[in-house]
Amino acid sequence: MAGPKVSQQNIAQSITLPPPACLLPTVHPGAMCSPVDCDSGTFAVFRRTMIFQYNLILMFLCSFTALSVSTETCGKDLLVGTSCIMKLRTKNNEKPYEIKWTHDRNGDILRWRDGRIKVKAEGVSKEEDGSLRFQSVSLKDTGTYTYTVTSSDGTEIGKGETEIKVYEKVPKPTVKFNCTADGNATLTCDVENSKDPSLTVSWYEDGKLIQNELNPQVFLSSTQVQENKPYSCETHNPVSREKSESVTVSCKKNVPGDDSSVGSGVGSGVDSGVKSDIKSGVDSVGDSGVDSLVDSGVKSGVDSGVDFDSPSWIMVSILASGGALLLLLI
Repeated sequence: MAGPKVSQQNIAQSITLPPPACLLPTVHPGAMCSPVDCDSGTFAVFRRTMIFQYNLILMFLCSFTALSVSTETCGKDLLVGTSCIMKLRTKNNEKPYEIKWTHDRNGDILRWRDGRIKVKAEGVSKEEDGSLRFQSVSLKDTGTYTYTVTSSDGTEIGKGETEIKVYEKVPKPTVKFNCTADGNATLTCDVENSKDPSLTVSWYEDGKLIQNELNPQVFLSSTQVQENKPYSCETHNPVSREKSESVTVSCKKNVPGDDSSVGSGVGSGVDSGVKSDIKSGVDSVGDSGVDSLVDSGVKSGVDSGVDFDSPSWIMVSILASGGALLLLLI
């Protein structure tokens, strides 16, 4: 004879999940198994599994609730986007009748009187004890905050001030370098045109700190450049820091007198220019004017004190003679 048919519905009805204080299940009278049977076999394993999962869910919810409620107290230096509470204190923990929070630049931030909020700036809220909560601080929140608390008869029962400074997250820097003619180099720690005056720049040579100041540049001699060591920089303010990738500097030192490229360019320019001028001059004066052209050129050179023994003048003379000879042959 087949045994009783056990469905998931019957199993679920046979278990009542307990409160945290009592983790032992209760077996209903209509359950398909007795308390002794339920403590053993497959059903017992299933029951223990359900209890374990229930405990896990309960612990998760409690932890989430604790995290969502807790908020740090506002320190002096804050990163943009931080949520924090600015504490308010009264004498002998007296119950306030009126609370006023003011900012040194933005004026009234929050005013509360007899259980009602009269003024509230965007992004802030009042805690139960009168403290000021910032949902997400921004750069404009930098400054000094003052609170005053009075009782129902107008007596001041609390007063204080707190100063905060809000900073942006430091962007990741990049190392850039420029070489001079003598092989020296200037390294610059570029931070995407950041205008944060609080930025400090640290320079590292092969992983070792060599400079730590506000100056974003470091200078290397040609000897240091030739060592081929990696350099990196790190930018930081009171709430964040970022480090660049390492860069190996490479500079070529110019050798004095090494102007072969310039000389070849000038030589080719002179050759082409002289040839062009001689050809145009010869074409314009004709056969009869060649001698007079040469004579006038020589005379002009003598009058101006030109050194006819110089290489440049010898080249011009050779080219002029060749042009005249070519014209006669034509």
